[in-house]
Amino acid sequence: MKLFAPLLIASASAETCSVCEETTVQMLSSDFSTTKNPTGHLDQINGCFAGGSNAPQVTECEGTCFALFFAYKGVDGNGQTFYTQHAERGCKHTRKYLGKEVDFPSATDCSENAGCAITLTKENFGLGNQGSINGVYYQSATTNTVTINIKPSTSSPSFSNSLIETAPMKCYQCSSGASLANESSCFDATNAVAGHCPDFRSTSCFSRTSWYTAPKESSTAEYKMAERGCSTVPADEAKNRQISYYIGEVPREPEVDFELERREIIEEHCDTENCNDFKPADKSTSGAAVFSALTSLMIAMAFNN
Repeated sequence: MKLFAPLLIASASAETCSVCEETTVQMLSSDFSTTKNPTGHLDQINGCFAGGSNAPQVTECEGTCFALFFAYKGVDGNGQTFYTQHAERGCKHTRKYLGKEVDFPSATDCSENAGCAITLTKENFGLGNQGSINGVYYQSATTNTVTINIKPSTSSPSFSNSLIETAPMKCYQCSSGASLANESSCFDATNAVAGHCPDFRSTSCFSRTSWYTAPKESSTAEYKMAERGCSTVPADEAKNRQISYYIGEVPREPEVDFELERREIIEEHCDTENCNDFKPADKSTSGAAVFSALTSLMIAMAFNN
């Protein structure tokens, strides 16, 4: 999800506002159990987080500057605790969603020292159907210095008392590559690991799976391949578990990278928590021709010319 850029309009009341966006994800060990205040990390980061001369400037704004911050935590598919912190500065502007105009960050100014609470949703921030994120914003049409230099503190809404909410999206996250059937823990979705998505732009989950047979030395082996994780495919496109089938190249043997087998790959996108548990019920029998890496390259070059 790419954020809309503010519309910059020259006017008689033009103000100088910082225009920037920055996100940082801090990974912690899996045994980290106490909540750590992310504002301590913001103090160590320059650029958009620190504001002032560290952030880009633009001089043609309608007259209202804003600064927006939020943070959340989660445990990813590897069992690691993470904290995501986001900073955004710009000019107040209007976004259009489903024909409805929405002021961003808010129609109400806020120059409180601790900032004002804001709930970021599908309508005002472009999130998917998975929920919302609580944050804090500063916005002023008269005192742009506040929004240029401000950063959240321990007394700011959603940052106070180290109470950081949990990431809004959760998906199965694993990758098995091509493995023998009895080693395919990722392919067997019941053994897949569910984890929160560190990127707030994640609006859906995905899975790519293939189940096929291929030569292995003097015999034939059965392989299962799976990849599952978070996706930025819009929730509206991913709803109702959209599943597609296509013929793609998979390893003929995991140990033989230069020989590829053309087999059916199944891709799924869905928009609810841990929904990417799909797996095919039958082995693929499609497109069993073997290609060398050189042959594949020559074919690709022929189509591009």
